[in-house]
Amino acid sequence: MKKTIGIILAILITVVIMLLVFIGLLLTGIVNINIDNKIKETNNNIINNEPKKDILFDITYMEEEYNTKSDDGKIVTNNKRNIPVIVSKDRPEVANKIVSYLTKESDEFWNSNVKPMADQMIETNIQTDLLGVTHMFSTNLINEYIISFQLKTDGSFGGVSWNSISGYNFDAQTGELLSLNDIMSNADDFIANECKDDIITIAKSSEKELNENWENEFKNHIINNTKGYYLKKDGISIVFNKYEMEEILGFLYGFYNINIPKENINNYLKEEYRIK
Repeated sequence: MKKTIGIILAILITVVIMLLVFIGLLLTGIVNINIDNKIKETNNNIINNEPKKDILFDITYMEEEYNTKSDDGKIVTNNKRNIPVIVSKDRPEVANKIVSYLTKESDEFWNSNVKPMADQMIETNIQTDLLGVTHMFSTNLINEYIISFQLKTDGSFGGVSWNSISGYNFDAQTGELLSLNDIMSNADDFIANECKDDIITIAKSSEKELNENWENEFKNHIINNTKGYYLKKDGISIVFNKYEMEEILGFLYGFYNINIPKENINNYLKEEYRIK
């Protein structure tokens, strides 16, 4: 009898030990599963919370056409322009300020020059060719510190062409229009080393004498004219439209621009405005 009771106790003890081992393994598995889940959850949170590389300024363009027709329905002039539309989640005031400035500039030219001339051509146009003017902005460079636009005007109403190029360069943190003097650490050296020889070469090739005061005119145009340049990904363009060149050179030359690669221009730009 005692022997039977001993065997039963031994079996019960064995069963209890096995249950305890099983429970221990099960609890360990649950803990491991929970730990794994927490690690995965943490990793997912890290991935989901990574900073997004948002576009600081999203720039698109709204286009407009102005066509004039004769009484018989013939299109006499076809004119086109665009207006920048800038959206910025972080700097909406800056975006609105730039858009307002560029819209005002375009409206003044469009409403005071293009549309009246186009209307006048309805009565005076006897040519078979379609006439008209395009007045188009494009984005050349944009980063955290500067936004650079080019404005190109092409075409005519049958007389002298209206071809010209202007630059508009804005501080991306304030929306203020920038001259070269604003973005350069030493504009005088820039003119002497990178620009001056171009004008001398033009004069020699044209066999003309430069104005006595040409250097001051040239310097003033480059340094203080906010519309006389634009930055781009590979450098800078200094722009001279035909009548501006006449003031500098002393003779009519036409449109001209000086292109300087970023490797050279970066030597003169303030650090925040250097082209990456």
